[in-house]
Amino acid sequence: MQIDISLNKQEIFAVYSRNEEIVNDFLLVLNGINPNNGSCLYLNKDIFDNEDFFKQRIYINFKESYLKTINAEFIEESLMNRFNLSFNKEVFNTYVQEMGIRLETTFKANYTFTDKGNTMVNFAFLKALNIPFITINNPTIYLKKAKIIETITNSLVDKRKYESIILGLDRIKNFKEKLERVLVFTDYQTYVIVNPQKDSFLLIEDNIHLHDKMFRTKKMGLVICLNTYTKEELKRFNHFKLKYQKLSFYEIEDYFGDDNEK
Repeated sequence: MQIDISLNKQEIFAVYSRNEEIVNDFLLVLNGINPNNGSCLYLNKDIFDNEDFFKQRIYINFKESYLKTINAEFIEESLMNRFNLSFNKEVFNTYVQEMGIRLETTFKANYTFTDKGNTMVNFAFLKALNIPFITINNPTIYLKKAKIIETITNSLVDKRKYESIILGLDRIKNFKEKLERVLVFTDYQTYVIVNPQKDSFLLIEDNIHLHDKMFRTKKMGLVICLNTYTKEELKRFNHFKLKYQKLSFYEIEDYFGDDNEK
């Protein structure tokens, strides 16, 4: 699948699929970690293994484990020695305390974090860095407390701190009213780029007249489409007694079934 897209500075851009591996693979290419056959460029140069690009950006998957300690002095020294990367240990310690990360750890030879503790310590780690381009995959994975989710989501979309913001969404609703463009990989081996602030979607019975189908749902026979339909087409649905419901982008995952229903 060829994807034609330009990413803008000062834009909150997200990627979503019900298949998390699709998002993972796309973001690894987009961050120059996996090869792209010369199709992804930064300042007209291939981003793959591009040292200049790497100095500007960081990719973190909050689902993955990177830290084995919350000793800020050790992290600071390690980052400086290995990567010549500055680390604000005061900021890190502030989030460790405010989020109660110590309560989400056990200690043997190294610290072991609970799933949600790992998400939070990855966030604290990010906040202690000063890097302008961020790509964060699974930013709210395993989190349930609204206050912590709000702290993380508000921070990640802060354009005063970050010049480029790319998010691999684990939960759409957690970023309600915060996203500007979203690349959506559909259940039909296609993709669409949506504007959550303007675009709407239809929950409708599947039929031969539909276009821009995006997702199957947990309700038998119903699908979700991007609402690119004219008034005449919507009237035709009414004429054939095809009921439909308009949805916002942040409502669509309410109608998803389990993974085995895709």
